[in-house]
Amino acid sequence: MATNRILGKRLTLQLRRGLLVLAAGVIACTAVVGLRSSEQPAGATSLAKLASWGDDRFGQVTNMPSGSDFTQVSAGGYHSVALKTDGSIASWGNDGYSEVTDTPSGTDFTQVSAGYFHSVALKADGSVVSWGDDTYGEVTNTPTGTDFTQVSAGGSHSVALRADGSLVSWGDDPNGEVTYTPAGSDFTQVSAGWNHSVALKSDGSLVAWGEDYFFWGVVSNTPAGTGFTQVSAGGNYSMALRADGTLASWGANVGGVLTSMPAGNGFTQVSAGYDHSVALRSDGTLVEWGSSEYGTVTNAPSGNAFIAVSAGFYHSAALQGLTPAVVVRIGDVSVNEGSGPSGTTVSLLYGTDAPVSEPLCLWYTTENDGATGADKFTAFDGTQDYLKLGVVKPKFSLLGASKTAGKISTKVNYDAVVESDEQFMVIITKVTARVQGKCVSSSQADPRFRVERGNGFVTILDDDTSLPLL
Repeated sequence: MATNRILGKRLTLQLRRGLLVLAAGVIACTAVVGLRSSEQPAGATSLAKLASWGDDRFGQVTNMPSGSDFTQVSAGGYHSVALKTDGSIASWGNDGYSEVTDTPSGTDFTQVSAGYFHSVALKADGSVVSWGDDTYGEVTNTPTGTDFTQVSAGGSHSVALRADGSLVSWGDDPNGEVTYTPAGSDFTQVSAGWNHSVALKSDGSLVAWGEDYFFWGVVSNTPAGTGFTQVSAGGNYSMALRADGTLASWGANVGGVLTSMPAGNGFTQVSAGYDHSVALRSDGTLVEWGSSEYGTVTNAPSGNAFIAVSAGFYHSAALQGLTPAVVVRIGDVSVNEGSGPSGTTVSLLYGTDAPVSEPLCLWYTTENDGATGADKFTAFDGTQDYLKLGVVKPKFSLLGASKTAGKISTKVNYDAVVESDEQFMVIITKVTARVQGKCVSSSQADPRFRVERGNGFVTILDDDTSLPLL
């Protein structure tokens, strides 16, 4: 249970404004449902509807909008916000700070994130919009500019990722949520929690800042190492997803969120709430753990058609596919190191288990798995157009009569050192719809596609030989 030190600022504010007073005041506000930001063009066919469960005191469940045209959802304090295929936003639940009534209009939004009493959204032009509670400048201090690629709303602060890989935070700053924002330009995803934030770097490592919650170590116990692919900051704990599909958690064990965390691999996304967490498996099923005071665990929906999850304060939300998602996979490859300064070009094939109906964008990056990027392979971030059957460009190949495929190429660098074989990964991060005929980096993962095997392993076979001894 949270202490008075944690509750202080928000409890005073709630009493003064006559709003709901809670026994515990920590909220996990996940950003973009686990993936890098996203969007779909107007008129795109959607196969996803909303699901909500848990606390319903403000209509977080019963006022959930119907329809099957949603591409992203984010559960906040006592409200939720969702993005539709036409680029518009829907909000529902508590409206004490105009979280619902001040929802911006328009059809040019690409990502949304619900905080405690405020929300933030990203527009197609790279600008940021905030609404709701502005007690600590959550709205008025929203940064200007058109170079943002992802946003995340927290307790009473927010954080955004710029196109150059740098971070900017604004709002309440009693624990360094703003002033301790790390410098650098190598970040790829960020998540704002109650009084702290956590970010993912391009090398797969994690950085956290803000309130360290006494002995709980939500900042100081952030796991070291690389190999992480997604982060989610909760109340007084955080969670992360590893490239091998396993989960990591640290901080306070409120409601058993740490000790009840499921083991094993096969996870594709995780979201940290206040005292509960929810994760998505590669087979489309959900698993939820922690406290179930409002049915957040016991009322979690069954089925295997889920494509995204988001945990809020005492409620959760998800996107549910109406038909099975098209599965995307990438293969492995082995290659000799080669000789000469230019090295050897290596290509990995990717494909789907069914043909696609429109041009799409497949996004990918590289990650070290034993080989050093600057030395052994050419590191990159990039995108490929993924085209429907019958519209195949020369750089694409056909895997079968009913399947479309493409290839991602990179270069293995030569050296003359006799050594063990080495390995690195080419990782598919998301599949998105094209926007006005272009691939946009802030686009949301298209819910019609599920990346089942996104890590392609490149094994570099050392072909150097030692000189014979005389």
